[in-house]
Amino acid sequence: MRNKVCFEGVAPTADFLAAPTPNFHHPSEVLGDPGLTVAERRAILANWASDARAVENAPWLRQLENGARIPVSDILSALRRLDNEPARTAFRRLHGFATMR
Repeated sequence: MRNKVCFEGVAPTADFLAAPTPNFHHPSEVLGDPGLTVAERRAILANWASDARAVENAPWLRQLENGARIPVSDILSALRRLDNEPARTAFRRLHGFATMR
């Protein structure tokens, strides 16, 4: 399996990875932010999916820096959407559709 961050050619900086993400309350907000690269979206969502963010006595939830609690299934679903993005982008290019970042 290829390392997606290296494959995309632009890895998030250490400063980006260390910074909190208080502006996001749900994975859909991360996916929809046009200012983020796919690698940055993946880094944020992977951080959220981490067991370190598991809510005590509710391991199916993850708690963000801003206090929002999100089902891990929502986060994993967003990561799967990112995994499928290269295929959608290639299809759009092949068929002349506008592509998203």
